[in-house]
Amino acid sequence: LYTAVTPSSRGGFWLIGARGEIERLGLDGVVEPVTDGPHDAMGKGGIPNAAVEDRKGRLWIATSRNNLVRIDPSGIWRDWTVDTPEPVLGGEPDRMVIAPDGTLWISYLTQGLQQRDTDSGQVLASILVGTQQGIGSGDLDSMAFAPDGVLWIASGQGLLRRDAAGNIMRPVPGLPADRVFGFVFESASSLWLQRLNGLEHYTLDSRGRWQLESRAGVEDGIPAVEGTGLFRDRGGKIWLPTSRGLFRWDPLRRHLRRFGVQDGMSSQEFLRRTS
Repeated sequence: LYTAVTPSSRGGFWLIGARGEIERLGLDGVVEPVTDGPHDAMGKGGIPNAAVEDRKGRLWIATSRNNLVRIDPSGIWRDWTVDTPEPVLGGEPDRMVIAPDGTLWISYLTQGLQQRDTDSGQVLASILVGTQQGIGSGDLDSMAFAPDGVLWIASGQGLLRRDAAGNIMRPVPGLPADRVFGFVFESASSLWLQRLNGLEHYTLDSRGRWQLESRAGVEDGIPAVEGTGLFRDRGGKIWLPTSRGLFRWDPLRRHLRRFGVQDGMSSQEFLRRTS
């Protein structure tokens, strides 16, 4: 059982097993184990929740026991916990992303967000739950960066973006102020998001406010279900993985296709964090 998957700079993907096994799936389809059995860096236990590779090819893994691990290409590893210098936040880590500036951002359930320097491991910023820094209870669904490099999150409060000067997450004018499961930028002025009622496409007007341009919902075949990600391919089609299969929406033709076991997939269920 793989609980975390992330792209590899060498091509292919890193596959992280529930017991701490680390493998790399190459472009040739061959799976290469990094070690026999669980990696030594995973010795403190816990299920790997998230993984990401930084610009220097170092693999970062966050586990359910709140252990943050960095494994260098040489095999040397280091970890951080709540008891080490530069401690992690107290909640269970949920997601990790590398920012355009090369830093690492991690979300922690019920706790908030933390930014780290990937070389030193130093904590650069924390955005904690509560009203003061704008993320309420920390109920986050996805995390990504706008084309200008600013951190955005999808949450129970809608879409929020970071105000770096105040280190606070703020609502985005014109966008929904309730649950958003996922989002993907088409460009700096074009944005897709997924809500329970389907997909929505927004564009940025001359006043800097987002405007709803189109919607695709249940009437178009998209199920009223929580998505586990949202992606846009080079052809402009929008991909939505869910517990009911993988859906592809073509905005130009307004055509939906669903992929599932009937297409040869071993399962049609996409889980949180693995897509």
